[in-house]
Amino acid sequence: MESPVSPKSPQTSETVPATASGTAPDAAPPCCPSRRTALAAAGAVGAVFVTGCSGDGGSGDGDSGALLARTSEIPVGGGKIIKDRKIVVTQPVAGDFKAFSAICTHQGCTVNRIANGLIECPCHGSRFRITDGVVTAGPAPRPLPAEAIKVSGGNIVRA
Repeated sequence: MESPVSPKSPQTSETVPATASGTAPDAAPPCCPSRRTALAAAGAVGAVFVTGCSGDGGSGDGDSGALLARTSEIPVGGGKIIKDRKIVVTQPVAGDFKAFSAICTHQGCTVNRIANGLIECPCHGSRFRITDGVVTAGPAPRPLPAEAIKVSGGNIVRA
């Protein structure tokens, strides 16, 4: 049986020309990491950042049960932006509460107004429906991600 071919470089004694500093072109100066090491470190930092983010596109605070608002604070046909939680809670029709991320899917601005059945972003004019977070005016490319909530008595809490 033939042994598998290794993806490593061929077994030749190739001479790599040195640069003016006396090092090979891909070698790093003694004070600095190689390009490969620097890129690997940057990738690791990126992986840590991505791992720390919520996978659902929402705020990912992980504060299940946290009080967001009282039902009496959410107007029918409107809503309330809870900036410190980065959530928008709406009440499209009486007794029907919805929640969405308050972070615009265009460039990450926080929405700042709810009017005429729409959630509005101040940065570039994106608008989203209070019923389902769907984009009605761009440039936002996606709807606002839904947030899980529970209504218990007169309280709206994160589910």
